[in-house]
Amino acid sequence: MTFTRHSYTRTTSAITGVLALACGLAACQAKAPEAPKASVADLANKTRSQLVAIKGGSFKMGDFGDTHSEEKLPYTGELDDGPVHEVKLDDFSMSKYKVTVGDYDVYTAANGLPSAYMGPNQRATDIMAREHPKIAMMPVGVDWQDAKNYCQWIGKQIGLNMDLPTEAEWEYAARARGKEMIFATNNGEDQPGVNFASFAQMQATNAATRDMPVGMYPPTPLGLYDMASNGYDWTNDWYDKDYYSKSPVDNPQGPPTGTRKVIRGSHNGPDHAAMTFARNSREPALRDSKGAVTNRSYGFRCVARPVGKR
Repeated sequence: MTFTRHSYTRTTSAITGVLALACGLAACQAKAPEAPKASVADLANKTRSQLVAIKGGSFKMGDFGDTHSEEKLPYTGELDDGPVHEVKLDDFSMSKYKVTVGDYDVYTAANGLPSAYMGPNQRATDIMAREHPKIAMMPVGVDWQDAKNYCQWIGKQIGLNMDLPTEAEWEYAARARGKEMIFATNNGEDQPGVNFASFAQMQATNAATRDMPVGMYPPTPLGLYDMASNGYDWTNDWYDKDYYSKSPVDNPQGPPTGTRKVIRGSHNGPDHAAMTFARNSREPALRDSKGAVTNRSYGFRCVARPVGKR
């Protein structure tokens, strides 16, 4: 089985360069977003209504290519997504959509925090992102701590124990409760333009950043959207390339410490990162020395667990 990693650097760089030149000549800066139309109560009600209940259970976590592929070989060839190991998870619920810029604007307004992509050090693509007519429905890209803070805050608004998903919860959900699904799509296959956006569709919607409004393509069998593309998802776990060899069976939480956080999914798909078991990691703070977010591709969704469960 062959998977192709697409490259979009040239097109995006050209657009960014043109806008940067224009901004340099005209002191270009995005306008501050208007006060969010949705209230905290509206966001709380929406969040509660969009939680997908996922019954816990056991599954074999990791790259299952050795037993599933025709060649009986791993799908990714990466050493950190094995060995396959048994995991048992308690029940939890997961947001069916990634948190959007519109959602995050309600949160920042309610807490007196800077709006996403706004500030004195905006980059050219930040300006284009904020001024896109569909920005409110696109996944927000933030650093790990901001994502975690949002999940815990919205959980308090609806009286639930909410946080970022663990890596094991994310994979279990993406694989429709641990089934041997290669891609977290409606049918487990990668079909650009059918079950996630093709490059042409991303270009047509948002040429500068390639973000898409959430929920435009069919959900997974559990009813989760954009698990295979439209941005990476932060998880709660620290990253350790050897963690699977020592992971506990019951509700693994990842290593106690580390320098990088696990991210799952893919921005563009269908590269190997889009596979349900593929692991990636990033430093938790994706900001430059002046505090500006340096990559909007890292989004998130939240999970709710019973009180007393991490």
